[in-house]
Amino acid sequence: MIWAAFLRAYYRHVATEDLASFGPGQMAAVAAQHAALAGQRPQGRALVRVADAAPETTGGQAPGGSGGQAPAIAAFGPVRTVVDIVTDDMPYLVDSVTMELNRHQADISLILHPRLAVRRDVAGGLHAVTVPVNGAAGDSVPGELAESWMHIEIAGLGDRVPRSELEADLRRVLDDVRVTVEDQPKMTAAAASLAVSLDGDTGAPQPAPLPGRIEPQALDQPGPGSGCPAPLAGRRALHLPRLPRV
Repeated sequence: MIWAAFLRAYYRHVATEDLASFGPGQMAAVAAQHAALAGQRPQGRALVRVADAAPETTGGQAPGGSGGQAPAIAAFGPVRTVVDIVTDDMPYLVDSVTMELNRHQADISLILHPRLAVRRDVAGGLHAVTVPVNGAAGDSVPGELAESWMHIEIAGLGDRVPRSELEADLRRVLDDVRVTVEDQPKMTAAAASLAVSLDGDTGAPQPAPLPGRIEPQALDQPGPGSGCPAPLAGRRALHLPRLPRV
């Protein structure tokens, strides 16, 4: 993988002033650790890592109680938790992930969402990040995969949610997104087929007229020269009996 081209693709949609504030060391560390996570991804599987932020990159203090936790991850800080995701490029990803984090009352301070075209071998090993993805979600050229990489920094989470639980919840959400996206073409095709069948079935029996409905051609029409106005469409003409003179 050509490092300079990868960094340009990774930070393509980040504002210039933000890049200047990040600093080259932090930019390289965040991108490199995200690329390390993406190094092996079996087809159709989402990679999710939730870890403490490394204090040397955020300028903060190391979170306590990290026994058994994943190694600290570079961040732009000052934050406590970093979420890195690598998955197939699909619609609804950012909204679905942020909704799940909000459900855990996470205080999100930064989201990076590069959409990258990558090359992988049959076992899922990453060989190259070629160019940023342009166009609709899921678009790719032959031999390349369109992937979404998400780097999310959380200022407030603390020990309220175990990291392993948050990882499992995010994987579940990403699996739900995949099922929804894969089912959408089938559901759309089924709805279109039903609409066509209903619109084109001329031999189907016509519904009976509603009780009390008067068809326009059945309305009583006044005789010629009667001087009576024609009844309004849809209203039955009433013929009242002549009353005797008193």
